[in-house]
Amino acid sequence: MDLGVAILCGDESRRMGVRKALLKVGGVPLWQVVSDQLTGPSYPVCVVSKLPIPGCQCILDKYEVDSPLSGILTAFASLPHQRFVFVPVDMPLVGLSLVEELARAAQEGVSVFLHCLGSIQPFPCLIDRSAFPDLLRYHQEGNFRLTKIFTSLPHITIGKSCEDRALFNINTWDDWHRFLCISGGTWG
Repeated sequence: MDLGVAILCGDESRRMGVRKALLKVGGVPLWQVVSDQLTGPSYPVCVVSKLPIPGCQCILDKYEVDSPLSGILTAFASLPHQRFVFVPVDMPLVGLSLVEELARAAQEGVSVFLHCLGSIQPFPCLIDRSAFPDLLRYHQEGNFRLTKIFTSLPHITIGKSCEDRALFNINTWDDWHRFLCISGGTWG
C-alpha cells in the first residue's frame, strides 16, 4: 500500500502560547516523540510544519493560513503517496498499531476516520489522495471546520472509545502536565 504518515505541526498554539512541537519531554522535543512513536518498517514518516523546526528535516507548510487543513494539503502537494495517515503533534500517544489499523481499513478512493461519541474525530485519520480537490476547494473557500469537511468526503469509520489513550490530545497546559505524568516525564 502506498501510504505515508504525516505529523502536523502548526505554528504557536493559541491556548498555550508556545509551539507544541518544541515542548520537551526528558529533553526530547515533542515532534521527535511523535515521530518515534510512528516510525516503523512499513511507512515513511514526514513532519509538516508552519515554521522550520531545529533538528528536523520538515516540509514547510505551503499555505498562509495556519490550519491543519493547510498541513494536509501540503503533504499531498509535496509527496507522492496515495494515502496519508495524519497525526497532529499534540497527540503523542498515537502509536504504530493505530496507524496500521487505519491502513487495514483503507479502500481505494475512501478516507478512514475514527468515530467516537456519535461523531467523526478529525485525528488521527487516513485520507486518500482522491479527496485533494475537495480539500483544496474547502481551503480556498476559507472553510477549515475539519469535522464538517471530513464528513462530506467518501469515508468509512472505525468505532473507538473516547477513553482510548491513543486519542489523548494536548490542548492546554493541564493536558501537557497529564501527558508528562503518563509518560513519566521522560522519553525513550
